[in-house]
Amino acid sequence: MNNSIFNRSVVYTTKKMKQIVITKNGSYDVLKVKESADPVTGEGQIKIQVKAAGLNFAEIMARQGLYPDAPPLPCVVGYEAAGIVTEVGQGVDSVKVGDRVIALSKFGAHSDTMIIPHYMAVPMPEHMSFAEGASIPVNFITAYHMLFKVARVQPGDSVLIHMAAGGVGVAAIQLCKTIKNVTVYGTASASKHDFIRELGCHHPIDYNTKDYVKEIYEINKDLPEGRRGIDIILDPLGDSKKSYSLLNPAVGRLVTFGASNFLSGSTRSIFNIASFSPLSLMSDNKMVAGVNIGHMFQPESLLHMLQEEMKDIMQLWVDGKVKAIVSKEFTFDDAGEAHRYMEERKNIGKIILVPTTADLTPTSSQ
Repeated sequence: MNNSIFNRSVVYTTKKMKQIVITKNGSYDVLKVKESADPVTGEGQIKIQVKAAGLNFAEIMARQGLYPDAPPLPCVVGYEAAGIVTEVGQGVDSVKVGDRVIALSKFGAHSDTMIIPHYMAVPMPEHMSFAEGASIPVNFITAYHMLFKVARVQPGDSVLIHMAAGGVGVAAIQLCKTIKNVTVYGTASASKHDFIRELGCHHPIDYNTKDYVKEIYEINKDLPEGRRGIDIILDPLGDSKKSYSLLNPAVGRLVTFGASNFLSGSTRSIFNIASFSPLSLMSDNKMVAGVNIGHMFQPESLLHMLQEEMKDIMQLWVDGKVKAIVSKEFTFDDAGEAHRYMEERKNIGKIILVPTTADLTPTSSQ
């Protein structure tokens, strides 16, 4: 069972750890909570007692057999967690036993025990809960990297965020607010509009009843030609053809980071996936980019870039400019229900997995 790409040579003890295992590809019942031998901390590594772990669409797709980067079955997935350092390996002085940390890992985070390189952990602010800590890494790094490193958002830009009430969406809305005069459009079901509007989305659009392209052109009908579309679009849907058509010429940037429409078997989305040639991009004066944080764990220079981005995000949290949005917490035993909740797009913000009921945030409810 692949716990992490970083600890292929670890030694195991007779102590047991609890993990959510994808036993085979399929529906929610393929998720089983199993015990595995507890790994021993190696040189340069730390061991973490996981108190909360984040759930992402990548892990849903891994269960369905649609995620090509997933480890061989049976496997334990999960990219992010928050917990307490219980052991430090030789040569580690960046953290100590008892520290509260947020951790990144290439799989293995859906476990009550993690072994990671010490530089993949960052200290948690004093007043941050474990659920909040686990909700931040993947969502905020993805949003931060897309907006500030890839699309290079500027004052006065317009930004369309698909799935604006999801984990990455709520992070992106908040990050846009840190740049002056950015106009934010967001697709979400009508029941979530008040929430994303309060968060900073200027124009919520109900994707169930509205064509977002027509709606945005209608909103912007009084703007000059060439400025009635969108400057930056963040697309986790796989709706690239339609989104591309909405980009403003000369400045339009489409950043794709998922294909969640496939999770519901949407045939419409298959036909909306576009292929782009250099000639067509030059002709249209538009830019298309892709982001996959899971592919940034190698080489080490990219890992350090993620670490620096995470530090920037933590400072924004400390300064009160962004906040962690926890949608709902599920115990490991209810992992199937957590997957269902995400697939049905009920969440506003992040879905969190905790090892036991004792790890639930006191104010959370099942």
